[in-house]
Amino acid sequence: MGSILSYLFFSQQELIGEIPKGLPSFHFTLPKPDQYSAVLFYSIALALVGVIDSLLTAVVHDRITLTKHLPNKESIGQGVGNFVAGLFGALAATGAAMRTVVNLKTGGKTPMSGIVHSITLTLIVFVLAPLVKVIPLAILAAILIKTGLDIVDWEFLRELKGKSSVDILTKFIVLILTVFTNLILAVFVGVLFYFIFKFFLKSRKSA
Repeated sequence: MGSILSYLFFSQQELIGEIPKGLPSFHFTLPKPDQYSAVLFYSIALALVGVIDSLLTAVVHDRITLTKHLPNKESIGQGVGNFVAGLFGALAATGAAMRTVVNLKTGGKTPMSGIVHSITLTLIVFVLAPLVKVIPLAILAAILIKTGLDIVDWEFLRELKGKSSVDILTKFIVLILTVFTNLILAVFVGVLFYFIFKFFLKSRKSA
């Protein structure tokens, strides 16, 4: 509906634009000997960041569906997928909280939703690109705002009185850093702060 209204009455909107068609070709190369250390370092860093991001998404999923994810299964699946995708020049990808929440809110709660998602993306790449390119960015922004509100742990905020000081401080530190920096830095600082603060409190009690 938003795309139709934009096309009829608000034609000056900034649009998604052209989407590349088709799939990239298979491409396999090995790093040079003097690049091994750098490649290894960034590969491990990227893998850790990807796993953390995906498991955070799984936690968001669990809170909405009242289920329990399998972290080993999620991590191995992501690793295999990124390994194969990398052979075709694709960037590493992770689970995304935004897409997950949209998926759940529209009724996709089984593995079949992931299959439908993949088929839809394939159709977009090969068939529907001319239609998708006219979608206004304002529509995507509105979806992101609504989804962002759905992700917020409102229950935690309502129950702040029953939480420990370290939980509350960690929560707001991560919240502020997520808004003003990025999710990965927020998670790193949040975990570091939580364990340092816990260690400090434990040391004081022991003393």
